[in-house]
Formats: sequence, C-alpha cells, structure tokens
Amino acid sequence: MDRWEHLTDHRLREAELVRRAEQVRLARERLAAAPSGPVRAAVAGPRLTRLLAALRPAARRTA
Repeated sequence: MDRWEHLTDHRLREAELVRRAEQVRLARERLAAAPSGPVRAAVAGPRLTRLLAALRPAARRTA
C-alpha cells in the first residue's frame, strides 16, 4: 500500500466513524424525545428497548 492509498484508507475509516457517531447522536435524541417507562416498553418491544438501553451513556461497556 503506497502513501496515497494509506491516506485514502484512513479518510474512509474516519468518515465511517463520523457516520456512526452521527447515528448514535440521532438515536440518543430519539431516546430523549421518546416516552419513558412502561409506555416505551409496550410500544418499542424488548429488542428495541435493549438497543436503546445500550445507547445510554451510563451503559457504555468496553468490548
């Protein structure tokens, strides 16, 4: 891999990280605007509830 390929690869990875950060930000905004407690659980279902719980800042875990 030459220098330009390396720089292009780095920029693509950086763009992917920015895209993922934007997705997380939007999900957190939706979570903040969503109803809480039993209403959200009844509407969202258990899978989405687990996903939203994983996105909460307090639930961050290192993989």
